[in-house]
Amino acid sequence: MKLILFSMPNSATIDKVEKHLFPESLENKRLAYINPDGSLMPEKVKKYMKDWEVMCERNNSEFIFIEIDKDLDSERKKIQSCNLILITGGNGCRLLKNLRENNYFNSIKNFIREEGNIFAGFSAGAMVLTPSMKRADYPPFQENEGVGITSFDALNVLSFELFPHYIDEYKQILEEYKRNTSNKVVIMNDDEIIIIQT
Repeated sequence: MKLILFSMPNSATIDKVEKHLFPESLENKRLAYINPDGSLMPEKVKKYMKDWEVMCERNNSEFIFIEIDKDLDSERKKIQSCNLILITGGNGCRLLKNLRENNYFNSIKNFIREEGNIFAGFSAGAMVLTPSMKRADYPPFQENEGVGITSFDALNVLSFELFPHYIDEYKQILEEYKRNTSNKVVIMNDDEIIIIQT
């Protein structure tokens, strides 16, 4: 199992992400694409999805859109049929709400346990692997407004929390957050990529 974690796709990360996400040695590539809003994603987000569709085509991979805003066995079966997952950034609290309330937690955990599968996540999509996504609602981010989740417990695949999009201006916020969590906190700036091979 390979985990690819980053803050955002940009000129510093995207080539590395593509290389790790679509290895030539992997046959019958099928990528499950998940965004926090599912089928309700805003129009402005759809243009970014197109970039990933093009990348899939370039790497001979099927592109499978997962409607995580719906509690459907058919969507969970799509995940089971894939050997690649990409969970994008966006509102982390909405991502957590949709994954939990529509019963995708086990599907993703089972995917990660499968030998040879590759998981990529950026920003919220990386944070969801950690023990907690409380950082998503920590001031000044406050992504829970209008979402209303009561638990920030995430997939707990990783033993540490992530602080994506880190810049020096967030130093005080980071130190305050560290004092309010029992977990180790790993920072990622927008040009970094973390690869975990298990």
